[in-house]
Amino acid sequence: ARFSFLLMLPAVGGAALLQWSDMQAGTGGSGLAAAMAVSAVVGFFCVRLVGRLVQSRGLVGFAPYCLGLAALILLETVRW
Repeated sequence: ARFSFLLMLPAVGGAALLQWSDMQAGTGGSGLAAAMAVSAVVGFFCVRLVGRLVQSRGLVGFAPYCLGLAALILLETVRW
C-alpha cells in the first residue's frame, strides 16, 4: 500500500504543476497553497490510518471501511 501511494506522488505533483496557473486564477495563490498543504497533511494521516488498520486486522478490518465509504459515495451521488 505504501509503495502504490509513493508511485502516485509524481503523477499528482506533475498534474498540479501543469494546472497551477489555471487553479491560481480562481482562488489566489496563498489560498490554493494553504488548501494543498492541508490536503497533503490530512491525506498522509488517512493513508497511515488505513495502512495500520490493514496491518492490524487484515482485510477483514478494511472491508467495513470500504463498504461504508462506498455507501457514502452512493448516497452523495444519488442525492445530486
